[in-house]
Amino acid sequence: MSISVRDVDVEHYSASTTALAILLHTSTAEQTYAEIINGNPTADTWYAYDGLRHDIIEAHRELCPGILEATREFRAILRPENLSFDSTYGEGLHKGASAWQPVIWSFPRGATAPVPVPQPEPPPTVFFHGAYTAVDQYPKGVADMVGYWAESRLFGGVVLCDRGENETGGHNVFLYPNGGRRLIFQPSEEQVDRLYHFLLAPSPEKDSPSSPLPLLPEKHARRIDAWDAFKSLHIFRNRYERKLPESRPREHMVALEDDPVAQDLLKVIKER
Repeated sequence: MSISVRDVDVEHYSASTTALAILLHTSTAEQTYAEIINGNPTADTWYAYDGLRHDIIEAHRELCPGILEATREFRAILRPENLSFDSTYGEGLHKGASAWQPVIWSFPRGATAPVPVPQPEPPPTVFFHGAYTAVDQYPKGVADMVGYWAESRLFGGVVLCDRGENETGGHNVFLYPNGGRRLIFQPSEEQVDRLYHFLLAPSPEKDSPSSPLPLLPEKHARRIDAWDAFKSLHIFRNRYERKLPESRPREHMVALEDDPVAQDLLKVIKER
């Protein structure tokens, strides 16, 4: 059920608008939404989560003149009371994220010739989280796809929860980071508490020293394979958000950020 922010009580309305204002005043939020308005992410943003060379983005090192100012003007006139959310779960705000450009794919960064392997069908926008590309299933189409990308940039991953056996609940918080073979992780209670206190600060203070965003997986955080989470553990936001293969993917490689043993080994090697 979708309800407006105006439908909640005064206390929750105040908390919601305060949190939104603080979040949108962080430099990451400014940069993220400025890139959407600009039509392309900068090269630094792109290569932070995708290793494929992109000819247009490769030359796009900075925002176009005036874009950041336009983003701040848009933020100044944003009215939280016009936003709505799922009453069973605090969904990310995916509205207003429909600016996009067709993707022009190339070969892996640093290569001197195209790699002769079949390429997957490119997503309809360069603003995408690698696991959230089921655009034909999304209520707002490409705008939702861009929203998942922006959400991942702001929070450190797409925000999920344990829906429970009946798949209607909203227990615990999980994040699904973008980029490569990543595992879903559960932020610690301390991380959630720091985020809570940061978002309910008295006033939006850009990049406050107490800002915990984006959240990163702690070394011994609970980590879950994305296929298991969606297929059998009821960890997701909406059933339409992803398309899974019928069987679990066979590859077992994961990103270094999700492998504490490999992190320790790398540290030992560097110290020698």
